[in-house]
Amino acid sequence: MEGFGGIEGIVKGKSELYHYLDKSQGIMICNGDDLQQVNLTQKLKRICFGTDSTNNYIIDYKVHDNTLILNTPEGILRSTLYGMYNLSNIAAAYAFGKYFKVPFEKIQKGIASYQATNNRSQSLQIGDTTVILDAYNANPSSMRAALEAYFKQFESNRILILGDMLELGTYKVQEHQAVFKWVAQQSFDHLYLVGSVFSQIETSFPNISCYPTTEIFLKKLDTKTLLSKNILIKGSRGLALERILEELKRE
Repeated sequence: MEGFGGIEGIVKGKSELYHYLDKSQGIMICNGDDLQQVNLTQKLKRICFGTDSTNNYIIDYKVHDNTLILNTPEGILRSTLYGMYNLSNIAAAYAFGKYFKVPFEKIQKGIASYQATNNRSQSLQIGDTTVILDAYNANPSSMRAALEAYFKQFESNRILILGDMLELGTYKVQEHQAVFKWVAQQSFDHLYLVGSVFSQIETSFPNISCYPTTEIFLKKLDTKTLLSKNILIKGSRGLALERILEELKRE
């Protein structure tokens, strides 16, 4: 948002991909459930996937016992990837496989065997402690998606470690305040806010702590208080919040 001047600028920049496809007679694989994407690509050659019967690849989304499930005309796809927001990503992988004529059994196997790495949508078990690590990047939409998935999956023993969302430009204060306002209305054991923007939020809640840097946070944190909890770690790459994993492993 900092580089493109807001959501409209981001949409305009992303749309350049569509303009290229139009000029080069390329084909787009489109998320048919994303109305903005659908409207922007009406003139393109496209193959759409989604829940509506008008799509080329019709998919029904479900979540059961922390497993993401996609019903397709050919059968069921299952993934242990964390987060309901990944359902459409899995559907996109299925659509690409279909377009390139990959046998459905191979698509099933590839999706079922995929394990998240690189601090993206990772679900980790450290002893009795469950860690959801999604600290590769963060923006308002991905932050909200991660939080909603977390609160739906875990009903108790909730610990949140949220880091600044970088590169938001003039929107940074209001976007961080919006995230805080939403989270503060939820039920949790403790909320740790890390970063120069999050740490400036004024709060009198005893179970909310603010730290200007990851270094200070790690130095002051008593990791024993995190044991046997369900922890969400979400923040921008620049904060390197995954460093807390090493502290937890030492316990």
